[in-house]
Amino acid sequence: MPINIPDAYRIIVHGHSTGSLLQWEITPGVSDTDAHTTARMSDIADAVAAWCESDLADVLDDTNVVDEIRVEDLDFTDLPTVVVGSTVSGSVGGNPAGGQVAAITTLRTALSDRSHRGRIFWPGVSSTFINAVDGTTLDPDAMTAYDTAANALLAAVDAVAAATTIGVISRTLVEVNPVLSVATRPYLGTQRRRVRTP
Repeated sequence: MPINIPDAYRIIVHGHSTGSLLQWEITPGVSDTDAHTTARMSDIADAVAAWCESDLADVLDDTNVVDEIRVEDLDFTDLPTVVVGSTVSGSVGGNPAGGQVAAITTLRTALSDRSHRGRIFWPGVSSTFINAVDGTTLDPDAMTAYDTAANALLAAVDAVAAATTIGVISRTLVEVNPVLSVATRPYLGTQRRRVRTP
């Protein structure tokens, strides 16, 4: 059941792995204390589309493609979802690390505990990003690349307007908590069951 979260949008970056049925999503929240408008939603979608081309492509393996960017209003203002199409492909060579393998970046807010931390599950992990010694964790340079991409997403949305920032949607507090820092962990996760039907 949908929940009304004041001053909030959800971004959905939807993509797929070519040659397979695997689909994936990256779904950060956005806090916006200004009046919600379709124009603002379009500006956010355009900023995220530019981020996909300039930064997300740098951490996706070359078998992955961004299909669309969606911005949904969670404030129940009856605004339509804004959708921007995309054909951005990943630029990292090597073999895919595995169909469901995901790198994980934690999004930290001023509040602690699990309901106030967010995570980005990065799809399209290249085998070149895997630690050559143990074969099961991220290479330190890859962790830095994911941190750079996450910080670039924060900067892209912050640049839309003074009132917009990437945040963690808290269903417990029914609010969006602004992200203060990011940290990519060396362990890998999975994208399984993280895709909604568009």
